[in-house]
Amino acid sequence: MARTLVLLLVLLCSSASLVTSSTSAGAGLRMKLTHVDDKAGYTTEERVRRAVALSRERLASMQQQRGAVGDVSAPVHLATRQYIAEYLIGDPPQRADALIDTGSNLIWTQCATTCLKACAKQDLPYYNLSSSASFAPVSCADSAKLCAANGVHLCGLDGSCTFIASYGAGSVIGSLGTEAFTFQSGAARLAFGCVSLTQIAKGALNGASGLIGLGRGRLSLVSQTGATKFSYCLTPYLRNHGASSHLFVGASASLSGAGGAVTSIPFVKSPKEYPYSTFYYLPLTGISEGGYESVIGNFQQQDLHLLYDIGKGELSFQTADCSAL
Repeated sequence: MARTLVLLLVLLCSSASLVTSSTSAGAGLRMKLTHVDDKAGYTTEERVRRAVALSRERLASMQQQRGAVGDVSAPVHLATRQYIAEYLIGDPPQRADALIDTGSNLIWTQCATTCLKACAKQDLPYYNLSSSASFAPVSCADSAKLCAANGVHLCGLDGSCTFIASYGAGSVIGSLGTEAFTFQSGAARLAFGCVSLTQIAKGALNGASGLIGLGRGRLSLVSQTGATKFSYCLTPYLRNHGASSHLFVGASASLSGAGGAVTSIPFVKSPKEYPYSTFYYLPLTGISEGGYESVIGNFQQQDLHLLYDIGKGELSFQTADCSAL
């Protein structure tokens, strides 16, 4: 039987703009993505072992969360972990890096002035807001309603906005502020979370300073820059030979004419309830007998350029040499 493309779930950002002021985001943002395993220089054999081990860990975690009992088994597929983007924050600029997450909204980094011993270990120095002339706190009653845009928020006695962001690996707590961000190409002033307490599973951040959310919510990078599309292209996990993957946001996001044929699929209307409203969904188009093809998951998306077009309401993708972009 001919193979049928199976699409389960894809996450997307919305076009609601909340950027407080933009410097050079008009031409779009571009970021180099580095796989977390590239930083340690693992061999191909070591990468395979790490990917299989992570898959087993995720399966065990899901079984525990669902209270699985009896003889339960599932196939082990390669899990390729996360990708990290480096950027500059503040004035004068301080180096930071973040995991890229299409399944959440908030942009956040761990902060030196409040973390003390309550944050996760990271490779770069913690961001120090007291050393930045461009940092500004967000009040609980700010006119732009940035505080209320986060799913869970509290008002401090001093009027500051305290947020709580939860993930599968744990949660973070901190205060909301605005700051100058500079990326590989492009810059913008963005609302972000200054984290003071990190309660995330050990190793889940892979040494990153924080996270950049690309979800549908009003505080995501895409929404804050007013972009109507974003795209990314991932180089092969096991044979990238040091080649970088890339993320494009806004005007810089487009599929290349030099790539393969373009396939486009319209999005399905997403639920209004949080956190399900964070995601964008695709229709399940079919199930094949004896195998399937999917663009869901980092491993399946290698050497594919995926374009999330919010304006058109569709996901498009094509085969591409991601290292050449």
